[in-house]
Amino acid sequence: HRDLHSFPTRRSSDLWFSELLRVGVTHNHDLSFSGGNKGSNYRASVSYQDREGVGKGNFMERINSRLSFSQKALKDRLNISVTGAITERNYSQSYGGFSIAYNMLPVYPIKNADGSWFDSLENGKGNPVRDLQFDKHLHKNSLYYLNLRGELELFKDFVVSTNLLKERESDDYGECNYDSDTGSVRVNLGSALRSAWTRDKKLLETTMVYKKVLGVHKLNFLAGYSYEENFYQSFGAQNRQFATNLMGYNNLGAGENLIAGDVWSEANMYKLISGFGRVNYSMFDRYILTATVRKDGSSKFGANHKWGTFPSLSVAWRIIDEPFMESVNFLEELKLRAGYGVSGNQEGIDPYRSLELYGTSGQYYDNGNWYTAYKISQNANPDLKWEETIMYNIGLDFTTRKNRLSGTLEVYNKITEDLLYTYNVPVPPYLHSNMLANVGTMSNKGIELLLTGEIIQKKDLNWTLSVNAAHNKNTVTKLSNEN
Repeated sequence: HRDLHSFPTRRSSDLWFSELLRVGVTHNHDLSFSGGNKGSNYRASVSYQDREGVGKGNFMERINSRLSFSQKALKDRLNISVTGAITERNYSQSYGGFSIAYNMLPVYPIKNADGSWFDSLENGKGNPVRDLQFDKHLHKNSLYYLNLRGELELFKDFVVSTNLLKERESDDYGECNYDSDTGSVRVNLGSALRSAWTRDKKLLETTMVYKKVLGVHKLNFLAGYSYEENFYQSFGAQNRQFATNLMGYNNLGAGENLIAGDVWSEANMYKLISGFGRVNYSMFDRYILTATVRKDGSSKFGANHKWGTFPSLSVAWRIIDEPFMESVNFLEELKLRAGYGVSGNQEGIDPYRSLELYGTSGQYYDNGNWYTAYKISQNANPDLKWEETIMYNIGLDFTTRKNRLSGTLEVYNKITEDLLYTYNVPVPPYLHSNMLANVGTMSNKGIELLLTGEIIQKKDLNWTLSVNAAHNKNTVTKLSNEN
């Protein structure tokens, strides 16, 4: 970072920034070893990193360990591999008191003459140096995963493989803005928070691959199945008005001002199941065709449309290998290609968005007591389905001799249908004022050109120049339907 005292005119905040900033230091340590023989091999590694940021209180300590092992058997027809890793991080986020320090007047001391902290009420934020000492924001994050993979050649050119993954990531967060004089929490007389979350992932993938060469024809067939399950849970609590700051966020019960909403928890889960197939075909290594189809099912969508089918087809012609190109000596590669494909999107959608949900809504009185009331907080949409993108493209690739000049020209048309968007809806007939639905279509049309040239190719000097140009027209063609 820049030396704050190097400016020609000293800013009023230099005194405060000198107490908030430092020289950032990072150090790394790595240890690894490996070995093996003809049928097996292994590798293990451990790394440690300690990073101190330029802002005091901003740091990250990380330990990462990894072990991998593979073994061949059945005359090398069976290959088994295991990979496991553990990563642990302790880190504190950036401190946010720099804007307060920037506005401190130069006559303000950090501490008073009697040794007590100076406190400014003008900005309502107190003393940023004191906040840095008393306020804490600490994450303890852990990531573990184990990956098992087996590959077996049942017979010549026919291979079956299975991949299993188990992953868990968790985070424990503690925060205290705890000194009773700190300006940002003066009204609360200190506050503290503790929260944690855990994310689990399970994955199973299995594929079958068959390769066949029949003279000038090459065939490659693939069929597969995958199952993915994701689970997330979290909880947290906070309190305020603490008599002492000795215990930080480790004794929330010591606070004396717990209000509604200070304790929370949640959990969700979703699954993704896929079946897929692919065929690769080539003739003379210059006529190439690839066809794929996927059928994906996601628990995020409505009961009527959980599954989607997504095909694709691409063809390529390596013109350079044609007999009539033998006299063209300045080209090393010339290929024409075209493609069509449909892909589905479920990203950005939380689980249970297709279901009718309830949420809190005030209180009601019954038999001398007040109880929490609930009402519909999300409309059901059993017709919620995959957002689909249809892509058409045609391209030309070329390379001259010795790779002196290469380029790609691409023309495409991408149409996105059944856009996922949250729309306002009338109440009634709906019970909630908005809902997630598939309404709308968007078009992307464009052309792209990329040229790369080797301007200089010398023993001691290489100079490569790339030029690209692109034009895209994006149009939202529809944002409503009959509903």
